[in-house]
Amino acid sequence: MEEDEIERWVTTYALSSGISKKRGVIVGHYFRYGGRNLVNKDCGLVKTGYHHATFSKAVAHAEKLRKKKVASLKKQLARMKSLRFKEPVDGE
Repeated sequence: MEEDEIERWVTTYALSSGISKKRGVIVGHYFRYGGRNLVNKDCGLVKTGYHHATFSKAVAHAEKLRKKKVASLKKQLARMKSLRFKEPVDGE
């Protein structure tokens, strides 16, 4: 039986290469695009939550990912700024 292909907006790599539009099928909790051969560069499995029926939902998810990443980077920057280096005491 042939599976019906649908178009979905994929946000897996939204922060690095943007939101992409793919044609594929829903398989369980995943969206599979590009065929069954996952060795092909343009094939993949996308977890539920990272593929969306509309572009506006994909943008909303990408914004959520961006805000989370910015918060993480701010926390990392604060940790780096708080680092202090001192000479070791004998025996250390």
